Amino acid sequence: MEDKKANIIAASTAIALIIFIIIARVSLKLSNAFFLILGADIAIILAVFAWMIIRMRYNRRRKLLETQLVSEGRELRIEYSFLRKVAGVPTKFRSKELEEATDNFQAFLGRGASASVFKGILNDGTSVAVKRIEGEERGEKEFKSEVAAIASVQHVNLVRLIGYCIVPGGPRYLVYEFIPKGSLDHWIFCGRRSGNNPGGCLSWDLRFRVAVDVARGLCYLHQDCRSRILHLDVKPENILLDENYRAIVADFGLSKLMSKDESRVVTNIRGTRGYLAPEWLLGHGVSEKCDIYSFGMVILEIIGGRRNVCLIEHGNDKSKRKWQYFPKIVNEKLKEGKLMEIVDHRLTIGGGGIDERELKRLVYVAFWCIQENVRLRPSMARVVEMLEGRVTVEEPPDTQMVIVDLLSMDEDQQPEAGHERKRIAKLVSPVDRNVPTTSIRSFSMSVLSGRNIEQTRHKRRAARVQVLCSSWSLLSPLPVHFKVKMSLSGPSMSSGGKTVRRALEFGRTYVVRPKGKHQATVVWLHGLGDNGSSWSQLLETLPLPNIKWICPTAPTQPMTMFGGFPSTAWFDVEDLSEDVADDLEGLDAAAAHVANLLSTEPADIKLGIGGFSMGAATSLYSATCFAVGKFGNGNPYPANLSAVVGLSGWLPCAKTLKNKLGVDNEVTRRTASVPILLCHGKVDDVVMYKFGEKSSQALNSNGFQNVTFKGYNGLGHYTIPEEMDEVCAWLTSKLGLEGSSS
Repeated sequence: MEDKKANIIAASTAIALIIFIIIARVSLKLSNAFFLILGADIAIILAVFAWMIIRMRYNRRRKLLETQLVSEGRELRIEYSFLRKVAGVPTKFRSKELEEATDNFQAFLGRGASASVFKGILNDGTSVAVKRIEGEERGEKEFKSEVAAIASVQHVNLVRLIGYCIVPGGPRYLVYEFIPKGSLDHWIFCGRRSGNNPGGCLSWDLRFRVAVDVARGLCYLHQDCRSRILHLDVKPENILLDENYRAIVADFGLSKLMSKDESRVVTNIRGTRGYLAPEWLLGHGVSEKCDIYSFGMVILEIIGGRRNVCLIEHGNDKSKRKWQYFPKIVNEKLKEGKLMEIVDHRLTIGGGGIDERELKRLVYVAFWCIQENVRLRPSMARVVEMLEGRVTVEEPPDTQMVIVDLLSMDEDQQPEAGHERKRIAKLVSPVDRNVPTTSIRSFSMSVLSGRNIEQTRHKRRAARVQVLCSSWSLLSPLPVHFKVKMSLSGPSMSSGGKTVRRALEFGRTYVVRPKGKHQATVVWLHGLGDNGSSWSQLLETLPLPNIKWICPTAPTQPMTMFGGFPSTAWFDVEDLSEDVADDLEGLDAAAAHVANLLSTEPADIKLGIGGFSMGAATSLYSATCFAVGKFGNGNPYPANLSAVVGLSGWLPCAKTLKNKLGVDNEVTRRTASVPILLCHGKVDDVVMYKFGEKSSQALNSNGFQNVTFKGYNGLGHYTIPEEMDEVCAWLTSKLGLEGSSS
């Protein structure tokens, strides 16, 4: 509008001046006054036209800059959004967004005791499962803390929490990734397929693999998280299957956070009937061993294709109902040497292809997990080793099966007391009538207490419960009233918004041993928000038998990019931009940690560093430190690198690299000799392709003569077999590997 007004004014001024010249010519003839007026008017007209031309060019350039800024702003917002996802930072959704995504909560998937699950599709096309939680008692701050801790968990066998939504005075929502094959109960129990939920009968091989996958997921929660996470509701309904029938542990709604030095936490009894550990029922608090007990019960259900506890009906005569406890049946068949009789009958039709050694191993592991004595239960890390066959599984000790006594407490009651019979039985199992299992959110802790027992009208029941409680107190290694306070504190932030640097504590390091002759050692660094475990599993499958892989885990530290939200990261990042300052202190700390891991390797072993995303950036920074011979802080760099690999990363300190290298001859020699492989996807929307391309150019222009850059069409911020094949071939060539085990 302003441009239009300016054009009208300019045109009007020029026309008016021309008319004025004509009038002056007519009235003044060719006098000196006329020529003076003519010259002045022409000068003004030229000035107006010059002003118009300058204004048009200025406006054109301004619009171009505005378009570029809008485009870059959109690009940065997309980058920020994807970086939040990569780092595990939960997104806070508006309730209206979730209503639109779920078509006003029409696509119903399932229901629990206090939550319903709906399928939805976000604006970016991501399929999600939206869990609507009713009657949430926790405060908003506590809810957010647990959501943040759970969202930062990233493992191939754990469902990814994308975001959450809090409606003041209303329900709360958790947004998970959508897993297509539904829950495990529809694939192992007869007649559980219903509605839109897929289902069927899993083969024996898939059932065994599911058990291993669940064990790995729980092991990660118990062992590899900074704050140990207890699931507390492990059951088939909370185990999902992806399109390849790989198990994914879901529903952390009942989770508890524990610090590494805590051994047990007192909490209300909650969870699902049939999977609760006896020590929890008897008020001894919870630990990771409660999850292990539940996992053992799930294994038995996977084997038998039936609930562990079910009620046997005899017509309409309620007095003849009896509880049947499947673990007791399995124990008897194990002693008789007839384990094949307890396997899901659908698998034994036509032979079934069941490996009896795997069956026996699964049963042994299950009975180790459901031991009443907490100290006898193995850790989840040990369970994984047992299932994978890395350790010998010894025959478990005979279990007293306290739950059987709890179930049989009422069997000798009079019929008129039948209404009280449900009181204890409801604590241990659902009725197996193909009805979905429900979660019990809150039980009174005094259900099995001495006071409650003394008040009962049946002395026989009271005596039996007292025997159970007293016998359990002998089995339990901890006192009943042991209590630990839990807390989750946020990152420390200064008033200026910068993260306050604290002492860095690096996480667990995973090592993949060479399968052949040890010729090289490569430290591989994960990306932002990840850990060493996920990459160690991938690297173990590569056809490089002569390489020892070391996969460390970055420290958890507040990230400026996320407003101080903590994440596993090798260094701090403000933004993915060429103009922001680099975190030299964090880069030096990460590079020094990597160099220390390599410093213990034998002298004849070739050394390398590689990584993905932020790990790739750390690897490239280490390469520049090796070339210079010292870290950014001036300390000498100790390792002699023979290869550096960076996937989907960038080069930190690229602008100051020239000054850092200098003109020293030894530096020039190392710079020219170190081989570097850079790979980047051309549609990477987290670390843009241009960053990888510019990193390669910066290295080449500063004397790194042995740099190979590979771009991949259609590749985003992830790896593909083609890319990993390129890495294998390149490492084999540059490190001079034999390529086969010796």
